[in-house]
Amino acid sequence: MRIHANDVHHLQHDPLYKDTLEGYLASQYTISRFENSLSKEAIFGLCYGWIDRYVSSLKGKKHIIIDIDGTDDSTHGKQQLATFNGYYGQFMYNEPFFHDGETGQIIVPVLRPGNSHSNKWYVGILKRIITKIRRVYPEMMIIIRADSGFSCAPFYKLADGHHLKYAIGLPSNEVLKRRVKRAARVVKYLYQSRGKKHQHFICFDYKAGSWHKPQRCYSKIESTGLGMNIRHIVSNLEERDAREIYFGFYVK
Repeated sequence: MRIHANDVHHLQHDPLYKDTLEGYLASQYTISRFENSLSKEAIFGLCYGWIDRYVSSLKGKKHIIIDIDGTDDSTHGKQQLATFNGYYGQFMYNEPFFHDGETGQIIVPVLRPGNSHSNKWYVGILKRIITKIRRVYPEMMIIIRADSGFSCAPFYKLADGHHLKYAIGLPSNEVLKRRVKRAARVVKYLYQSRGKKHQHFICFDYKAGSWHKPQRCYSKIESTGLGMNIRHIVSNLEERDAREIYFGFYVK
């Protein structure tokens, strides 16, 4: 996290820092010159270093799961790229992290302005990760897992072009609401008439206007006692049924 100049001035004289560092902190101007001295090429090199380290750990594996998520990292001061995010209600960075879904290892983190949409840049970054992995392990099965903020047309094109498996959340819309309306009415009736909580899954082909082709959509319709809980995911994990994809894989 970047530190404002006034904060550095105070921290320079903090006894704990002075004792730990056996001296004083660098001034904000020195820190800023260092941070901004890195070229675009140098920053890409640092990112590739992260990815290369991950690829070097994959020996002997036949498949991997890549989890993608954003992190709301609140800021305090006038840090570069710190902008207000209306969803989180704070000034922040919105950093995407790419993790190994089985080991938790960070594949690469990317600093991003706080007002960035969840899927900003991520498809291009993911393509670079996939390319690095396949260059060393061309037969590796790669499975992508992410929530609905990462569902977008460029991802599905990338998945087709690079033979990726995936389970991605899908935000609701009027078309999806109509597709699940009948099942939702039955599930709601079971709860209201019998006091019975119930989960029901349906699957169907769905194509948003910007997608290059239809995808297989799975919807979970659930009565919870506190209302209806309806979730949608898109997946091409053909060897698994809807319940297994949702509870056995996606929610993890």
